[in-house]
Amino acid sequence: MNKVGLDASHQRGMLRVISQMQRVRRQFKKFGWRVRAASLAIFIGIPCSDLSSETKVRSALSGEWHLVEFKEPHPQVYALRADDLTRPNQEHLLTEFPARLGHPDGPEVFFLSRVVVKAKKNLNHQQISQKHYLQVDRALTDRLAIFRAVTPFLAIQAAIALNQDAETEAAYPLVRRPFKRHSRFQAKTNDTYIDQAWHIDNRDAAGQPAGVDLKLRGAWSLSDGSGVTVAFSDNGMDIAHPDLASRASEGPHFNFGDNIASGNFINSDAHGTAVAGLIAAEGNNDTGVIGVAPKANLSSLVVFDINRRGREGIVTDDALMDMFEFEIDTIDIQNHSWGSVAEQQSGIDALSDRGIEAAVSQGREGRGVVMFRAGGNEREFLSNANDDGFSSDPRVILVGATRLDGNYASYSTPGACVLISAPSGDTLFPGVATTDHAGAEGYVSRGRADIEDYLLGDAGFAGTSASSPIAAGVGALMLSRNPLLTYRDVQQILIHASTHRGDLDPDVRENGAGFQVSHNTGYGLPDAAYAVELAGHWKNRPEAVEVVQTTRPNRLIPDRGLYLEILGNNVPAALRRISVRPGQGPFPENGTPAFPLLFQGEATAPISMDLTGRSALIRRGQNTFEEKVRHASEAGAEFAIIFNHQDQTEPPTLGGTDVNAIPVVGITQEDGETLLDYLGRSTNAQAQLNVDSATVEFDVTESLITEHVGLQINTTHSYRGDLRITLTSPSGTTSVLQAYNLDFSRGPRDWTYWSTQHFYETSVGTWTLKVTDQALEDTGSITSASLILRGVPILDIDHDGLDDNWERRAFGSLTFGPKADPDDDGINNAREQILDSNPSRSNRPLRLEISPWDESHVRLSWPSHPGESYDLITSPAGAQAENLIETIAGRFPESEIVLPTQENRVELYRLQRAR
Repeated sequence: MNKVGLDASHQRGMLRVISQMQRVRRQFKKFGWRVRAASLAIFIGIPCSDLSSETKVRSALSGEWHLVEFKEPHPQVYALRADDLTRPNQEHLLTEFPARLGHPDGPEVFFLSRVVVKAKKNLNHQQISQKHYLQVDRALTDRLAIFRAVTPFLAIQAAIALNQDAETEAAYPLVRRPFKRHSRFQAKTNDTYIDQAWHIDNRDAAGQPAGVDLKLRGAWSLSDGSGVTVAFSDNGMDIAHPDLASRASEGPHFNFGDNIASGNFINSDAHGTAVAGLIAAEGNNDTGVIGVAPKANLSSLVVFDINRRGREGIVTDDALMDMFEFEIDTIDIQNHSWGSVAEQQSGIDALSDRGIEAAVSQGREGRGVVMFRAGGNEREFLSNANDDGFSSDPRVILVGATRLDGNYASYSTPGACVLISAPSGDTLFPGVATTDHAGAEGYVSRGRADIEDYLLGDAGFAGTSASSPIAAGVGALMLSRNPLLTYRDVQQILIHASTHRGDLDPDVRENGAGFQVSHNTGYGLPDAAYAVELAGHWKNRPEAVEVVQTTRPNRLIPDRGLYLEILGNNVPAALRRISVRPGQGPFPENGTPAFPLLFQGEATAPISMDLTGRSALIRRGQNTFEEKVRHASEAGAEFAIIFNHQDQTEPPTLGGTDVNAIPVVGITQEDGETLLDYLGRSTNAQAQLNVDSATVEFDVTESLITEHVGLQINTTHSYRGDLRITLTSPSGTTSVLQAYNLDFSRGPRDWTYWSTQHFYETSVGTWTLKVTDQALEDTGSITSASLILRGVPILDIDHDGLDDNWERRAFGSLTFGPKADPDDDGINNAREQILDSNPSRSNRPLRLEISPWDESHVRLSWPSHPGESYDLITSPAGAQAENLIETIAGRFPESEIVLPTQENRVELYRLQRAR
């Protein structure tokens, strides 16, 4: 290498400096390395008494690193490895001296053998050169110059000394910094099984979408979960798993059954280990899988133990309370992939309630621990999430399960309290890729290489136990981007960032604020990239208030309030009011008109007859209920009736009909055959579904932007499972708080239902409670009901859910409603109000972003929204002609296309709205 020449006096001076350095290091070693960084400052190269607090080398928490701070001109800390400082003249250190930016885990930088010096007044180049053994390399201005030292190590020493001069404004070694190209899309990771992690990035070899995913590669360009601790209450984890050990090394962990500080698994059931991997399996480590937040810290809270019979059970109520309150200023997020399995309504015990309240009101310095909870896997048993107090609690984020095609999983428990959904497995659909206990223990006990350490493909993890930690990982990315978010902020950002990706949910509808919502998946599947982007500039929501209105109507609930009525000539008495059992899909809330009724046999195949404006009678047998009703629906039928084919006294339970687009009811074999006989004799038979309900109204005058809505109710009904309970807002959105179920208990008694379906609607107006008895026999009355509204108070004279002051600032009038989008940016006024953005100017301008997808493909993306189409146009560099590549349909929040690249070819791309 070329060396800068120094005279003999300079060389002797440098030897003195090096000797001085060695004495300082010996003194430091004498007193030991166990000195906290904040408690002692050790200064390299010159006596401590000569230095200010501006420039110093401090010991880190271990003896492996020193921290040094330079003015650049703002103070910047670097971590230097102790081994390099003790051997600074090694050949590999003579051109570039490695360090870490900020702390030992920070990005790597390299110091060069030059020093940047900026003076408060004119520089004295000669004085600096002689005093600090430097030569002038470049004199830039009267106050700014670059000097050269013999080695990077000596440049570091000189910069430290120069910082002590009162006339120095900045002095630091020239640094090769860790800059990179900004991209809205992270490079593909090198994890062994990344291609099986469809929930991360679901694409084929050409980069085209192969199903739904969380858009995580876009999110990782902004956040990786660093600085966030996610706890999961479960049966423990494999602490030593190669994909989990580093993320679990910080803890804190605790076993609340054994009362010891351990988070390790308690048996071969790898449930907790699978949950942990979905949250934060280490990424880009040439190993296994990757978690949603691969740099988040994991905290294992063991809340299951083994009883005397060798069975696994949850810990006692007081231990659960302790778990919820555990380390709430260290733990940022809790995930709970467990819940009630009872058919009866099961509330939160008093102790757990106290623990949850402490976590959300005091945790994270008052911002609240963010809680995610699995929605449950009991759909086939007609369960509802609102019957579990832990699940329906408005302080938590309840997560349903979405499968590979974007539709809700066949087992995912519905409920008005479901906020969002997240990926998981299902029958005929792969599970999500995650960690298993390492070795033969766990779910997978054999396989080549490390295959037994992971859950992949058909052996992938499934259930809402998988979807909840995935959502918690998204929450960790958000908090890493913005630690100041409250638990309510996280809830609401997820609402804004979620959309419905499937096409089989008939319950998806628009609420009064223009948000698509469903009882099956809440507001849908989050786009993690958009959620993290929103988190970065989100303004904390104002404090919420609670408005409660109570009534004691003592109102009788009509028996057999849902029934089928047959109209026509000479209708037998038995057909004038037929008891029915409702299906699981659309419900005729206000009854139906009378439609001509036609018999369609067993409807095993598509129906060729046009049933538009008609109803269909179908016999059970041969194929599924879902197929029968689908065939009727596709033929145009308004509703369907299925009668039993072998049970005289019981109507069929219509499982699987939740995906059908029309109402369906079941009747007994006896009623069906009587009806079929009548159809054979009548030419004008019509069928009508009637609903007779007990109704209670609440007239609300307080103006809130509504968030969670609750209904506390007491009834004397003798069979709770027969009742359907709904609440309809002034905006017309109906929350189904209870549907037909298998609970034979009395009630509901003093039970509070919660709904997320009304977010951002106006509170003002009439809220309508309806209770419908859906079966013959068993009666009762509504004795009391309380409407509970939570939200942010606003001035709202026109009762549209928009704050009048906000409207006047934005438009100068109260002209526009919450669903309007004056600037046509895909964000309606209700969203703009919460985001505190300008509704008259697009805050998502049409801008084309380009990012590498892999070595041979490039990804182009742009903000878009449904209803718009976009032309992507290209031309080779220097060419006059333009070619239309494709017209792409818009989707919220962005559209994309992945294109192959060609070596030595430059393409120019242009985007425009399709005409």
